[in-house]
Amino acid sequence: MDKYIYHGPTQHLSLKTGVKKQDGEDVAVYEDFSFIDGKPVSPPAENELVKTMIDTQMLMPVEDTTKPARKAKTTGGQTNA
Repeated sequence: MDKYIYHGPTQHLSLKTGVKKQDGEDVAVYEDFSFIDGKPVSPPAENELVKTMIDTQMLMPVEDTTKPARKAKTTGGQTNA
């Protein structure tokens, strides 16, 4: 799941995250989410309510601030990192 920063009033929602088989029937699976202003959250992006929250910019994607690790260069038998 992608991470988003929430902008809006605090709310707690139960969102559909999938479907499982139970006794031969499809049963929806729900997960509870706390949406707190300025806090990151990882809701299911395929959920219609989440799509609407993204469209209205209540949920903004978190920028990935981690840099990939540098690979060490080998020159003449020595390793420079």
